[in-house]
Amino acid sequence: APAQYAYLAEEVKKVVKVPVIASNRINTPELAERLIAEGRVDMVTMARALIADPEMPRKALEGRVDEIRPCVACNQGCYDRLFANLDISCMSNPAAGREDEFAIRPAPNPRKVMVVGGGPAGMEAARVAASRGHQVTLYEKSSALGGQLALAAVPPGKGEINSLVSYYSNQMARLGVKVNLGQEATAETVGREKAEAVIVAAGASPIIPNMAGVNGQNVVTALDVLAGKSGAGERVVIVGGGQVGVETADYLAEQGKKVTILEMLDKIGPDLGVTVRWIVMKRIAEKGIKSFSGARVQEITSKGVTYEKDGASRFLEADTVVLAVGARAEKKLTQELESKVEVYAVGDCVQARKALDAIYEGAKAGLSV
Repeated sequence: APAQYAYLAEEVKKVVKVPVIASNRINTPELAERLIAEGRVDMVTMARALIADPEMPRKALEGRVDEIRPCVACNQGCYDRLFANLDISCMSNPAAGREDEFAIRPAPNPRKVMVVGGGPAGMEAARVAASRGHQVTLYEKSSALGGQLALAAVPPGKGEINSLVSYYSNQMARLGVKVNLGQEATAETVGREKAEAVIVAAGASPIIPNMAGVNGQNVVTALDVLAGKSGAGERVVIVGGGQVGVETADYLAEQGKKVTILEMLDKIGPDLGVTVRWIVMKRIAEKGIKSFSGARVQEITSKGVTYEKDGASRFLEADTVVLAVGARAEKKLTQELESKVEVYAVGDCVQARKALDAIYEGAKAGLSV
């Protein structure tokens, strides 16, 4: 939570005569200003917030607050990489630690650039390309920008991710990117736009496993649940215990659902970052969410799920079965365009991964086009 340890600094300030500095998760100039104005502390420090946007103080001073690239405390590029003995980067700011490589310089020959997909990779690609002077048009088949970022903001405790979507939306307007929502781009669309280069950020679609009963009326995908397209009954079994499955379980348990996770691997949440996994697992335990690793689903029926664990077949009753077994890259458009136009594929349409990778690749394409 923002400024979650400020109360400790406030108590220290009451009993000492030296300046007291508050630290940890102070991520906006408004929050920093309020802590000082209210007399709770004398100064504040920022770390992750200034990795996300080193120019935050200048932008705040100049009244350009809506141009500040936010830190959303994902820890993907900073803490998780630090604890893995890797160089520090940032999901929100791929230029962190690579400032010269990612410096935005005017394009020598501004062109018509089309971006397909309004998720993190597409939005970053459009932002960088437009910043260089290209005429950019972005197509997004849904009714709003955000893509997987918007869905990632739905589970409990992750609402701050919406601030990054808002940042990108503001950037699209400020830079003159023409955004076409509710329009799925095709090869014909590219030809009609007369695009000289296309950045494909078409994302990935949920994998539907080949098993009996998977097309039943009680079976939905985790992404549809998070998007509000599908509801869930009182007893829910989630097939897949990776990050998406675990966070969807947390989301449904918050609504009072009785949730069980089945994961075929030997560990729940293996793809969660080392610095956030313990928090998520603690939430799961506190909410009474049951989980079984080493569990291979055999069949889904209208009554529930049959699965095999430790050599024995078992059955779980369920009103709703939620699929969260991964995503498959959408490569079709890239393949159709490769022989027709200069094309760059970025993000999950190359391979389903994290937002850290998607935004990095979007920036690289925006610089290369």
